Amino acid sequence: MGRDKGIYFVVLNLQGDMAFIANGKEHKLDSPKAKKLKHLTMTTKNVGELPTTDKLLKKAISDLTDSLGTT
Repeated sequence: MGRDKGIYFVVLNLQGDMAFIANGKEHKLDSPKAKKLKHLTMTTKNVGELPTTDKLLKKAISDLTDSLGTT
């Protein structure tokens, strides 16, 4: 929702009703964005093992969105 609408992220951590998300571009692995869960739309897709760099994270999300048929 909001300005991040239409952008895919990976949930790195959950704490209570907050999710810490990153996509390797706007929000990097070393400084994830905190979002309330009610503001997120979840998919059933999984990137598998968490990528260790922002470049690998962007690639994993790109591969995932390609498999969903979206950009």
